[in-house]
Amino acid sequence: MKITLPDGSVKEYDDGITALDIAQSISPRLRKATYAAEIDGVRSDAFTQLHGDHTVKLLTFADEGGRWTYRHTASHMLAQAVKRLFPNAKLAIGPAIDNGFYYDFDVEKAFTPDDLKVIEKEIEKIAQEDLPLERFELPREEAIRMMEERGEPYKVELIKDLPEDATISFYKQGDFTDLCAGSHVESTGRVKNIKLMSAAGAYWRGNEKNKMLQRIYGTAFEKKADLEEYIICVVCAEMPGSFHEEAIKAQAVAARTYIYNKYKKFTENPSLAPDEHKESVVCTDYMHCCAYYSKEKLKEIHGEEWMKNYYQKIVDC
Repeated sequence: MKITLPDGSVKEYDDGITALDIAQSISPRLRKATYAAEIDGVRSDAFTQLHGDHTVKLLTFADEGGRWTYRHTASHMLAQAVKRLFPNAKLAIGPAIDNGFYYDFDVEKAFTPDDLKVIEKEIEKIAQEDLPLERFELPREEAIRMMEERGEPYKVELIKDLPEDATISFYKQGDFTDLCAGSHVESTGRVKNIKLMSAAGAYWRGNEKNKMLQRIYGTAFEKKADLEEYIICVVCAEMPGSFHEEAIKAQAVAARTYIYNKYKKFTENPSLAPDEHKESVVCTDYMHCCAYYSKEKLKEIHGEEWMKNYYQKIVDC
């Protein structure tokens, strides 16, 4: 069969090959970085067997579709962890969203910060188990019966609301199965650096006439350093907007400490820093200024040229 790649090149492969196999044929590094694929323009599992001619785009974490897939699998790992720890929890929905994911649960009591810590540890175990994800489809009545037998009323409702001709698909990973259209990575071991951020109430389907569920928000990054940087940004963003001295100092210390640790080998002698790190060293020196002073005061202290070159980059850290 013929596979057309984004650069227009056409390669021939045996029938039944997967996008992961295609990535491997290009380079082992690309195989390792591939989380999903666009098959004829549709985001799909990279582990799905292909038959016939197709256009294929491999999706890594650098691609929106790759990040979405990575975090979508993280949401299933969250749901699996919750079901292990709280067997009576009922599953609602768990999509990937900008910068993360969430999953809604019907539980007897609200999740506490301590609960999130325990759930996070269970997620780490699930990652270590490296459970393969398996996609399968069921006829409507069989799908409804399976969810009824599992005591999942929200899934039953979702299935019944699907169009008559809809494909009803599920994903299984170890002892956990969820109603889902995909896409997902090939195993739970591919998803690391998962952090649960918070829990809050959320009405089922966003309707205040429906039951209040418990929503757990989380995020996941391919690289631990990127996760740490994101957490720092979230902490800074959640600080009070006023210039209350202690809050501002806490924000400055958190950001300065993170960046100092990340680039500490260059901070004492910035001239040794590679070009790509020089602005981060500047960030180390000035982050506390950006946190403590108003924009007008910074302009007075550092001048117009500094504001033009560095201010927005540091604020965006």
